Amino acid sequence: MQGDDSMTADVTIRIQEADFDIAREIAALTNGRTDIGAVVSFSGICRGSEGGARIGALTLEHYPGMAEAEIARHAETAMIRWPLTGLTVIHRIGRITPGENIVLVLTASQHRQAAFQAAEFLMDYLKANANFGMRIEISREEMLLDTGGGLKKAAWFFLKDTTRLDEPFFLHNVDILSAINLGRMARRHNESGAIATLAVQKRETSRYLLFDEQMHLCGRRAGREQEPEIVRAGKEMQALGFCGIHIISPRFLGMMKGEGAFSIIESYLQVVAADETVDAFRADESYWRDLGKVEQVREAGEYLRRGSVP
Repeated sequence: MQGDDSMTADVTIRIQEADFDIAREIAALTNGRTDIGAVVSFSGICRGSEGGARIGALTLEHYPGMAEAEIARHAETAMIRWPLTGLTVIHRIGRITPGENIVLVLTASQHRQAAFQAAEFLMDYLKANANFGMRIEISREEMLLDTGGGLKKAAWFFLKDTTRLDEPFFLHNVDILSAINLGRMARRHNESGAIATLAVQKRETSRYLLFDEQMHLCGRRAGREQEPEIVRAGKEMQALGFCGIHIISPRFLGMMKGEGAFSIIESYLQVVAADETVDAFRADESYWRDLGKVEQVREAGEYLRRGSVP
C-alpha cells in the first residue's frame, strides 16, 4: 500500500435484514481519513421482473458464519491484490421487495483505478456466489420424468467431479414436510456401506417397501393384501412406508437402467437383485407429512403455525 502507512485499512462486513444508507456507510468509511483519494460504490437493487416474469419479492437466507467467512476471504484477497485503504460489504437477507437495496460494496483507495478494480472483483464474486458456498444447478424436464428419470437426467451434476465420486448425496422429494434427523440418517448411511439409504416409517400407505431383519431392502408390495414382489430372500419381512428422502452413492447412477420416465424404486430393486444393498433408516418418531393434496398442505400449515413440528 502506498502513501501514509500510519493509517490501517478499515474492513466492514455485515449480513443483516435491515436496509442500509449508502451515504452514511461512505461517511463511516472515510471519516477522519486523509489517505483516501477515491471511493467506488456499488449497490444492487431488487428488480421487479426476471425473464418477463413479475417478481413479488425475494427471500434471501444464509448460514450464520458461513456467509461472513466467505465474503471475508474474498475481501482479504482484494486487499492483497489492490492498495485499498478501506472496504465495506453489506448483504441483506430476509424478504426484499422490488426497489429495495440488496447489497452494497464500497472500496476506498488513494487512486480510483484500484478502487474500481477491487469493487468489480467483489461484485463478480457476490453475483456468482450469492448463495455463499452452495452451488445451485437446474435440470429442466421438458416432460415429467418421475424421480428415477429425473435423477438420471441430472446424473451429470454428480459425476462430473471425478474427485468426489465417493461422496453420497441427498435426494429429497419436493412434496413432503418432515423433521427427520438428516444428520443421523447420513451417519447411518456412511456406517452401512449401502449404495442407498431410504427414510421409512411404520405407517399405513398404499405402497410398502419390504425390509428384512437387518433393514435391507428385499422387495415391495401394493397395499396389505397384494402379492409381494421379492428380489432378495429375507426373514421376518417388515412392510414400511417410504418417506421420499434418500441418500445415494454416485455409483448408483451408472446402474440405473430405466429410460425416459421411470420410478426410482424400480432401480433400487434392480440393484438389490444384482446383490447391492439398499438400507432403511427408521424415522418412526419423526414428524412427516405428504403434501400431495390441498388438504394435506393446509394441515401442515396448521402444524407450522402452532409450532407443533418437533
